[in-house]
Amino acid sequence: SANTFDVLVSDVQMPGLDGVTLAGEALALHPGIRLVLMSAYAEVLDTARSLGAGSVRLLTKPFPIERVRAEVRAALGA
Repeated sequence: SANTFDVLVSDVQMPGLDGVTLAGEALALHPGIRLVLMSAYAEVLDTARSLGAGSVRLLTKPFPIERVRAEVRAALGA
């Protein structure tokens, strides 16, 4: 449907709503959504792992843009 998303790509640390909370809310609204979360801090990504191993892919900064593309493709099973 036009009102659903296949993948959410987000930084974990943001002002206001952090990426882990955003991802949790996205999963609550769209249980099948896949997540690609990124951070410069590996320990922050450990918190993101608790969202669900099958739906979360994690990137530690820095990384080349092609890595994001590859993770999105992998999240979609493409």
